[in-house]
Amino acid sequence: MSTEVGHGQQPDSSERTHAMLGERICHHRWQNGVQLWACPRPGRSVSMHLSVAAGALHRQIPGIELPAGTAHFLEHRLFEKQDGDLSARFAALGADIDAETGYTHTSFTCTVQPDAVDPSLRLMARLVQESYFPTEAVEREREIIQREIELYEDHLEWVAFHAATRALYANQPIAEDIAGTTQTLCSIDAETLNQAHTHLYGPDRIQLIIVGPVDNKQTPDLVGELFGSTASCLNTNLTRPEPAKVVPRRIETSLAVSRPRLWLGLGAASPWDKPHQAMQRELHLEWVLDILLGGASPFFSQHYESALIDAESFGSEIYVDEPFSFCLIGGDTDDPQRLGETLLATLIDSKTPDQIRADVDRARRRAYGELVSSFEDDDSVREFI
Repeated sequence: MSTEVGHGQQPDSSERTHAMLGERICHHRWQNGVQLWACPRPGRSVSMHLSVAAGALHRQIPGIELPAGTAHFLEHRLFEKQDGDLSARFAALGADIDAETGYTHTSFTCTVQPDAVDPSLRLMARLVQESYFPTEAVEREREIIQREIELYEDHLEWVAFHAATRALYANQPIAEDIAGTTQTLCSIDAETLNQAHTHLYGPDRIQLIIVGPVDNKQTPDLVGELFGSTASCLNTNLTRPEPAKVVPRRIETSLAVSRPRLWLGLGAASPWDKPHQAMQRELHLEWVLDILLGGASPFFSQHYESALIDAESFGSEIYVDEPFSFCLIGGDTDDPQRLGETLLATLIDSKTPDQIRADVDRARRRAYGELVSSFEDDDSVREFI
């Protein structure tokens, strides 16, 4: 079933301005579901971020279960079109283009001079809308991704992260490598990529975020022409990724490193039915971990002096999205067992609520300062839209 969307279709538009920062955010939504968030501001470059709700956890589409690594494979293949590689065309415009596949989204980020915004936007539209998957090119890409996977097998950060997710979420899609495995890559062919692109790259799954010196009228008009006039060719409600269920266990992985690394994983039920709570949960976790374990905490001072923790590597990472909510805490240490026990004891200490209550104002001021500072970086603004 198709939905006709005319070129003259006007989006629903709204605007808000932060009273203190003076930052203005303009939002436009077209009938076919495409959304544009624009933050006009002076500067020498424009940052454009195109996000597609097509991530590693989107495995169920009508009539097929996609192999692990399909979203990442698709991201790789989208740059090559029948008339050549779009990367070279971005480079010819002086545009810096990058792409990344996550659990729930695939992101394409382009930084460009203001006078090259229009042609760069046209290339970004081609990038995500056109499918071209000749068999020989798919086979060539399979080998490239396999080598990429092999390279990361010796990367400490990557190995430690995946060991931690496997320890938290045994035998679930979130514990699998976003790039897939040798076995799953062999199951991805041109037809698989076509099916994934057709179902996961519809206009209702696309958001554009543009930050920099852009024309408030011309840019939305161009986005409407390129994206807002695209007909929705499917009338299907894709199955959401299943919420990840915490099944904790201990995993040890051998790697040739000078010091062991510990990641303590803590998982919780995700705010599945109330997506707006995800940001609140992430913020609350950041505050709590800053108070209890951050650089100004008694924990950090005591255990840095005793050499249990390493100042450079110790810290925490927080991941909150619709299907999951977890954080990882740790770093390099000579005694992983003792560090793990010490962290758990600190987190479950009966004095913890009183400590948080006493120090919450400092954590709030720090978080607010980081938020304000982040608006100086165009690429960071998209994280708050």
